[in-house]
Amino acid sequence: MLHERVAQRRKDWVEKITTRLAESYDFVAVEALQTTNMVRRPKPKPDPDNPGQYLPNGAAAKAGLSKGIYANCWGMFARRLGHKMQASGTTLVAVPPKNSSIECRMCGHTAKENRKSQAGFQCVACGHAEHADIQAAQIVLARARPAPTPGPGAAPQGAGTARCARESGNQGWAA
Repeated sequence: MLHERVAQRRKDWVEKITTRLAESYDFVAVEALQTTNMVRRPKPKPDPDNPGQYLPNGAAAKAGLSKGIYANCWGMFARRLGHKMQASGTTLVAVPPKNSSIECRMCGHTAKENRKSQAGFQCVACGHAEHADIQAAQIVLARARPAPTPGPGAAPQGAGTARCARESGNQGWAA
């Protein structure tokens, strides 16, 4: 009974948020995360010095990550958002997630050292510092937008705007 209520609340949350996104934005960019691969059990690591024994493989940490992924309904969220964006005639772009959390949006430098902590990002090349989630979201957005192809002497359509919201009161994305 309790598990059913929790599952229903999660589904309700996914439905409400994806509906709001599909109704509010003409364009949404997401990372194409392979959630199935992210929740797989880690393989055991045999100890080469002691046959029949195993080394720590991070299974406890992986189990915690898997619970978080399942609890937040990442797969359901992505599927429902895709369905609703298609039904409303709007665009959903899924971009490869590779290095989005360690690439600098200012200079393009990619290094693990750019990520100072879970929440902190500071580029070791140019010094740009920003919250890591905002930084990664801007990288995903930049990857999702098509490169402008201006004609001779003309600015591309929509140049200078980063707003993607249909509703005037909604801020959309800021570049």
